Amino acid sequence: MSTADALAIYKDNYPVRSGDSVMIVRRARILSSAFEAMKRSTFSCFTNLKVEFSGEEAIDIGGPRREFFRYAL
Repeated sequence: MSTADALAIYKDNYPVRSGDSVMIVRRARILSSAFEAMKRSTFSCFTNLKVEFSGEEAIDIGGPRREFFRYAL
């Protein structure tokens, strides 16, 4: 099965939502808190991802999302 086929099956089984998916993560538990956020019914991998770090005030216009992926990888 190709990646495109797998995404098509996922997209058929999970409705696409409009808007943004907000992921609030903790720096100390970045991966486990990210996985918890992705399990929520309001999260969709087909929408724009907005990342917020718990306890920090920053508007995600790209910086927190880049920082998240730098930490997560």
